[in-house]
Amino acid sequence: VFGTAASTAPTTITDPAWTALSARKLQKERHTLIKLSDSTKAFRMLAVWITGAPPASIGTPTAPGRVSVNEVEVFPAK
Repeated sequence: VFGTAASTAPTTITDPAWTALSARKLQKERHTLIKLSDSTKAFRMLAVWITGAPPASIGTPTAPGRVSVNEVEVFPAK
C-alpha cells in the first residue's frame, strides 16, 4: 500500500511522491487486514499495488486475466 499527498496521482509507482505504507505481503486469504505504518503525514490518495496474480488470473495477450479488489476500508489510527 502506498500513499501520496500530491493533488494528482503520480504517473509511476516508483515516483518519489509515493510513500510506502506497508511491507510487501504475500496474501492468499480472501479477506485480510493490512496494518499501515505510522506516519505524521496526511495522504490524499492510497494505492494498493498488486505485483503478481494467481496463474489462473494471468490470461494471454488476446484475453488478459483479471485481478480485482472489491472493497478497501481505511480506519483511523487508535
